[in-house]
Amino acid sequence: MDTARTANPFDTAADLLVRLESRVDELEAKLTEVNGELADLREATGWMTVKEAAEHSSRSIHQVYRLLYEGDRNGLFAMGAVSRAKRRWRLHRGRFDRWLASQLD
Repeated sequence: MDTARTANPFDTAADLLVRLESRVDELEAKLTEVNGELADLREATGWMTVKEAAEHSSRSIHQVYRLLYEGDRNGLFAMGAVSRAKRRWRLHRGRFDRWLASQLD
């Protein structure tokens, strides 16, 4: 007798679902690990995303974008605090801090 034909198709579907859920959990753990490594790398190099710069400077994301778009006039670009690669802004933590301090004077 052929066991493949007599097996309950819902059992195999349930097994497949369990395996898929296990694989999704593995991938989620790996993605979390990679995101942590990327954050560590940005921290080590001193470059921040716009969101990180907003959190770092206690400003909103919209305020940081406004600073970036006014960068020629406000001197932010002259200090070398900003980089734009692949259509993504990055701000150098130390230079951005110096620029913020100069704006308070």
